[in-house]
Amino acid sequence: MIQPVQCVKLNVNGLLNVLEAATSAQVKKLIFASSAAVYGSNTELPSIETMRPEPQSPYAVTKLDGEYYCAIWQRQTALQTACLRFFNVFGPRQDPNSSYAAALPVFIRNARNGAPIPIYSDGEQTRDFVYVKDVVDSMAHVCQTESLVETYNIGYGCSVSIQRLVETILDATHSRSQIEFGPPRVGDVRHSCACVDKLWATGWQPPYGFEAGLDATLGATLERGLDASQQPIFWRLCRHSSVVDSIVGNK
Repeated sequence: MIQPVQCVKLNVNGLLNVLEAATSAQVKKLIFASSAAVYGSNTELPSIETMRPEPQSPYAVTKLDGEYYCAIWQRQTALQTACLRFFNVFGPRQDPNSSYAAALPVFIRNARNGAPIPIYSDGEQTRDFVYVKDVVDSMAHVCQTESLVETYNIGYGCSVSIQRLVETILDATHSRSQIEFGPPRVGDVRHSCACVDKLWATGWQPPYGFEAGLDATLGATLERGLDASQQPIFWRLCRHSSVVDSIVGNK
């Protein structure tokens, strides 16, 4: 457990400051960046917004707290709020050296440098990775649609295993990096996949998608792009993922 008190100060007290400032400034609507981490150890897939939250880390608890505070503010003030549960966001310019670095930029950096690539657990854990431009587009849609004042998942409804993702990056970068498996991290969930029906039913769909997002991220990070003869990354990932086979049809 890493700095739970600091986590509360930043994510809970920080949000309260924002909510109070937004109310004072007569802001019409606030979009809260929540997280799929609130689902925690709930093993039902795909994760749907009506599921019972089972947060497994201080970070996840603070995000759930934030959702409750947003709901209170909406009931008791003129401020509208909406909470977006982001799944695994990725994109160009993520800092792989940050203490809060996401997995994908670390994988790409190490592959480029020929360094070992760490995978916690056995690599069969899965994630629903969502491209940052689609995240921004979803936020704009919710912000600009007055009736959207609830909690919504932001993902693609399709998961891929961590090991298969790493293997694809190694292939795309022609890297000889070795995979190093380590013990599971405390608080990490085994599988993650969004049910996207609720937001998509409002008329929004991601304009980019995972394939375009991963290609753009690699293209922005690598010194040269992918060979034109290479099969699109998304389908090379899905073809080898039994989890995708079982989930993709469910969104």
